[in-house]
Amino acid sequence: QAAAHEAQKQGAEIVEIDVPSLGYAVQAYYILMSSEVSSNLARYDGMRFGLRVEPEEGPVTAETVMAATRAAGFGKEVKRRIIMGAY
Repeated sequence: QAAAHEAQKQGAEIVEIDVPSLGYAVQAYYILMSSEVSSNLARYDGMRFGLRVEPEEGPVTAETVMAATRAAGFGKEVKRRIIMGAY
């Protein structure tokens, strides 16, 4: 309110509006954020960018390196957001 009052003192016209769809903002944010997280973190696969962790056992393939790298480098919340954004 103080910022609006200050802007009005400097000549701005203050117009109140109603945004009925504002209630969907949080849901839209989570959909978009999860998609962005999944897309942006896909590059951290241990092959081209970031940490590289080889599996402790079994064959060393691209798939197992990616899985071990992401298991070691991403926390629980980041993994959750990646999965939410991928589906």
